[in-house]
Amino acid sequence: MSKVSANQGIIFKVGFETKPERDLQLVAHIFDNFGTYLKTLPVKDGQFTLKESFQGKQLYIAPADLPTGGKLTIKNLETLGAYQPAIPHGELRKQVIELAKIPSISVTNWFFCTCRVRGRVVKPFSIFGIDFKIPVCHARVHICRLESLIRFIPDIDLINIRDILLREPNFPFPIPEPEPFHIPNIPRPIEFNTLMGGDMGSSMAGVSTTVATSVQPLSISNDLRRDLLYSTSAQQIRASLKDYLDLPKSILPFCIANILYSCQEVDIVETDAQGRFDTTLLVSCLGKKDYYFWIEYLINGVWQTVYRPSYCTGAFWNYICNTEVTLAVTDPRVPLGCRPTQTTSFFEIVSIGSSALPSRIHQRTVTNPVTLAKGGVAANTGLIPMGYGGDSPFGGQLVIYANTGIGFPSADATHYRCIYKKTSDPDINSSWASVNNGSFFRYYNEEFNTGGSNFQVLTKGYELKDADGLDFYKITHEDVENDVGLPVAPVVNREWSNDVYPIAVLNSNNLDDTHYDIRVEIYKKTGTAYTFTNIAKEVFKVPDPTNPAMSEDAPNELLARVTHGSVTSFAFEMTIRIDNNTCAAAIDNALANGAAADPDCGMLSYGINKNVPLTLGFKAKHVNDFATFSFGVIRGNANNVLPSFAGGRVGDSPVGDYTGSNIFDPDATHNRHFVSNTLTVAQFLGTCEGAAFSQNLYVAALATDGSQRLNGYDASRVAAFALIH
Repeated sequence: MSKVSANQGIIFKVGFETKPERDLQLVAHIFDNFGTYLKTLPVKDGQFTLKESFQGKQLYIAPADLPTGGKLTIKNLETLGAYQPAIPHGELRKQVIELAKIPSISVTNWFFCTCRVRGRVVKPFSIFGIDFKIPVCHARVHICRLESLIRFIPDIDLINIRDILLREPNFPFPIPEPEPFHIPNIPRPIEFNTLMGGDMGSSMAGVSTTVATSVQPLSISNDLRRDLLYSTSAQQIRASLKDYLDLPKSILPFCIANILYSCQEVDIVETDAQGRFDTTLLVSCLGKKDYYFWIEYLINGVWQTVYRPSYCTGAFWNYICNTEVTLAVTDPRVPLGCRPTQTTSFFEIVSIGSSALPSRIHQRTVTNPVTLAKGGVAANTGLIPMGYGGDSPFGGQLVIYANTGIGFPSADATHYRCIYKKTSDPDINSSWASVNNGSFFRYYNEEFNTGGSNFQVLTKGYELKDADGLDFYKITHEDVENDVGLPVAPVVNREWSNDVYPIAVLNSNNLDDTHYDIRVEIYKKTGTAYTFTNIAKEVFKVPDPTNPAMSEDAPNELLARVTHGSVTSFAFEMTIRIDNNTCAAAIDNALANGAAADPDCGMLSYGINKNVPLTLGFKAKHVNDFATFSFGVIRGNANNVLPSFAGGRVGDSPVGDYTGSNIFDPDATHNRHFVSNTLTVAQFLGTCEGAAFSQNLYVAALATDGSQRLNGYDASRVAAFALIH
């Protein structure tokens, strides 16, 4: 037995149980006993040399091209089938250690094939009853391989999982987030953004639209129940669950994928101008291809997660290579990301927030097509149908998104400014104020070489505000290089992070409750002077309201004819209605045959006749009627008393069995007090002689910031009463 020489190191000999069908270039990955990666050594001529002691270290043998996704961790290597030889302690004193042969099954798992993974990222819209899927470009798609954790789960946890499966075989999934009270079979006035194509409060938001097999909450099979029931050891449970996970995912009893799988990231790709991504992965020829995707989007210069459903609803089990998946992003922070390429100079006002398209905002009528003079405001002027139950006013922080490009900036058009005024104020320069008053950035990605074939991408901001300008901002080129300068080594590429970017933010919280005009004007800068420039009206574009993936010339209703000094030209102009008022809710004491329930204890005696009137009343308030409400009564545990339910606009009357009036608050013309007309005690008690009830009222503001409804302006109320003899 030869001693270990500090100079020569330890020689490890590596061989195969069965000679592989093709040559494999092997490497040895060294970790310490705490799982920290230390180094990788090449295996040459069936051996490698470790120059230091092997004490306190772990060894894994694997092909050099093992698709680890750049993550050298013990869990990742074990998942991919890397071989960890057992080394008896006495062997470590030898100069040459001959490792146990690599098992044939390990070699089989090391043969890799290519798998092309393709897909597209879209944002659903529903406009005028027509559904659209707008591509989302410049999104980062993280591709993960889902790997079973069965062999890593501690024994005690496996026993707990077994007990849950046997105890609650029909446990529902996914568990929805708590929602405000709403009326069955009546469209909810809360948290439904139909423009965005989904319920933003739901845990199902962002679920992929092309999962091949839907997951249903079915009972577990009798075979699996028997195996689990009679499993006397964690080893037996582990074997049963492993077989169970190999079944088609469509027959899972309920979703336990989140605890039985891990996400091993294998690639990150960026979507193109059509929202598509395409990459080729190296995968085991024999292994299953279960993939999961999550998405980031650049928001205010920071990459934010905008799509990350649970494995239960977002996984692509048994993915078929080269098939296209569709990932539907419903995050309200993501704007209309991909815009069509324009062949002329243009300035497209895309939206307020992510969803409020200018052409869908009700505008004043143009009374003169030459001067573009406009008439007065109508009842719906400045409102937008956002699918919340009625036309919505605007409130909160209003972000205006735009898209500029080909032909801009030019010698006569270098800057823009965004200004606003009350619609009722005269159209003179002194009436207008600047929307922006600080720094503003458009972000771009900068790719540079870090050595060899390694590249890194950084996101940087390009300042739009001139240092010498009070409220003038730069119009950017289509090619970012023309704005930030030529590449300097090692930079190899620069491009804008988004087609659509914010050009102004209007804080409406400090504005009056009325109509406002917002205007975008084009200027040229000469020295330190800014001069209003003469441009064609076709310069201003907006998304086509019938197909928001495309652009069209801004209609006359969204333009103005403006004069500054000696120059008269066109500007973009839209009118919006601001309303940041909060809602109010109150519930009356219930009345049985004219007698009121005790306000402290809630007891209400109806006597001996169930057919006496039961009168309910509630107040659903918004000072301008920009709100909807839901009201109903529940008996006992979740028994809906359907005749009591009603919902609609707070200004409507009658609604269901209720008539609205202003007698609750006679000094306010828009405070609605609703009182029932024909309800009886019998309708509420059913077969009961006495029962407890809860009255539930939710008042939802219609105001929007263009991305989502401002539910912070909502109000709710719960009251209880009990009917007794």
